Amino acid sequence: MNIHEEKFIRSFVRKEKQGRYLEFLPSEKNRWKVTSRFDHSDDFDTALAIQIPPAQQKPDVIVTILRDAGAGELCWILSSNDDIDGKEMPLEFALREHLFREGTFFSCIPGELVLYSGEDINAIWVFKNRRGAT
Repeated sequence: MNIHEEKFIRSFVRKEKQGRYLEFLPSEKNRWKVTSRFDHSDDFDTALAIQIPPAQQKPDVIVTILRDAGAGELCWILSSNDDIDGKEMPLEFALREHLFREGTFFSCIPGELVLYSGEDINAIWVFKNRRGAT
């Protein structure tokens, strides 16, 4: 488990689910038990999330939103989609190619700034840790 994953769990996963996430996410054998919940789950602290309005749900607009919030050139991907899960990518490329892949988190700043693309239509959210990274 890298720093993005650990801080994502500690900052944005509900306290009662953190132990399970910390146990299963680093496990090759059991990682799917956590990532399979990414499409539609109430495991996350939505009080820390702001929905991006549908009219702004375009890769170039979202890159600007994330950069204005402090995102750098790269992001770490956590996803229910095995082909992109656990990979680091340039932020612009990741959003251009994978923005609408449901069940995907784009971690821009470990424990502080994450973009989420969910299962529901127009379910694109920015998670910001206003408490400071843990």
